[in-house]
Amino acid sequence: MRMERIAPLERSENRWVSLSVAGEIPKAGEETIEMIKRKVKALLNKLTLEKFEIISDHIIEFANKSKEERDGRILKTVIQLTFEKACDEPNFSQMYAQLCRKMMERIDMDIFDENIKNASDEYFRGGTLFRKYLLNRCQDGFEKGWKANMPIPNNVKGEPDLLSDEYYIAAKAKRHGLGVIKFIGELFKLHMLTERIMHECIKKLLANHQDPEEEKTESLCELLTIVGKQLDHPKAKDHMDAHFVRMDSMSKNTEKLNSRIRVMLMDLIELRKRNWVPRHNTNAPMTIAEIHEAFYKADKRRSASTSDGRNIPRIAEEAKRKIKVMVDEYWSMKDKKEVAVRIKELPVRYFGDAIREFIESALDKKPDDVSNCADLLKELRKQAAICPADCKKAFTDIIDNLEDIGIDVPQAYAHTGQLLHGARIELHEVAELIRPLTDIGGSEPPSAKVVAGYLNSMKASMGEQMVLRQVKNVRFDFASLFPDGNEDALNRFLEKQGLNILKKM
Repeated sequence: MRMERIAPLERSENRWVSLSVAGEIPKAGEETIEMIKRKVKALLNKLTLEKFEIISDHIIEFANKSKEERDGRILKTVIQLTFEKACDEPNFSQMYAQLCRKMMERIDMDIFDENIKNASDEYFRGGTLFRKYLLNRCQDGFEKGWKANMPIPNNVKGEPDLLSDEYYIAAKAKRHGLGVIKFIGELFKLHMLTERIMHECIKKLLANHQDPEEEKTESLCELLTIVGKQLDHPKAKDHMDAHFVRMDSMSKNTEKLNSRIRVMLMDLIELRKRNWVPRHNTNAPMTIAEIHEAFYKADKRRSASTSDGRNIPRIAEEAKRKIKVMVDEYWSMKDKKEVAVRIKELPVRYFGDAIREFIESALDKKPDDVSNCADLLKELRKQAAICPADCKKAFTDIIDNLEDIGIDVPQAYAHTGQLLHGARIELHEVAELIRPLTDIGGSEPPSAKVVAGYLNSMKASMGEQMVLRQVKNVRFDFASLFPDGNEDALNRFLEKQGLNILKKM
């Protein structure tokens, strides 16, 4: 019997290769690029205005490890990670620009790249090399634009269907593309990019002004909104006048540009006429306390404007619709950053409703999905998108109905506990929240299942000893959840739940 000849598998460029095969096993005390990448990513995730000085110092320490190299690999990696983070989180582009400015000033002068020399045949070093790398990365991101990453619609409309996979990919590509523009603008304001570079960017975005593209026009409006005031001075008046003549013509092009883009152009023209004084304050990074204060004031203004009650039903209905779309989108894409952005668009009073919808939607899902939702709550708390009061309000509503939910979804009790831990609710607060369940007995009381889910989540992320310490610190009495303090039932339950460490405390 003749066997058909099978062609060997092709090796892809990004295939997995063990460190031993790749020859990258680190010596004692050394770190691979992958190790450094993971640590810098973790630091960038923790970066806030409150912790800026401490965390930025740690990031710079990693960047300065490049002085042991001759090709600046580590420095390029740190710049790449910072650039991607800034573009993915455009609301914090100013903070990431400040990080880049600090890195440029603090990079070790011993760092160089043997592949890059200046006109005098000397190596670029230290901050000059950092700026060269960053400029190259910005140029690459700018020239690609976001259109390159947009999916090709497979329908007659020529645009993705609402809530389709292509719709979410397109939204993400656009957000990232505008993030590139915003980050470039913030770098210019910190004197890291030159005025000549800004004018070149504007010229490229205006190059096809007679047959304009929406992508480039929106990018133009974003860029000039950020840097226009700095560029518009007497020496550059001729340049700016020429730019705005073209934009005025584009704002009247009803064939090529939709009304939204034309309004953006008209707003920009009006902004220049007002000497670049915006009608409203621009969104600069804020501390967590400032964020909550701003939300409170905004909600108070909205409440005052609807005090006659005429608009309340409409606002409530609109909030409900937005929450449903947001939850459905999340389970489709699992994009936590998108949720953090979208939830802030709601009136503050509906934050708790949004969290409740996320929790309810997770209770009957698979364990991996519940873990994903717990991570989402943790991320929202970390970014100050939600506060403890929002979470407690949501969980109070859930726990009030948990007995009914538990009939159809027995695992809902444990899942609720896991989500409570994800939302960073303290154990003594959990004890208060589960009070409506404490009157329900049985060999495995619902209240005990919730606490077990909470503690098992803590155990998985922080270890058994942390569980024991927390239970002792708050003097939590597990036996009180069982009818008549039945010790045998308690011990069987703890053993089944994998919490033997709590037996006979």
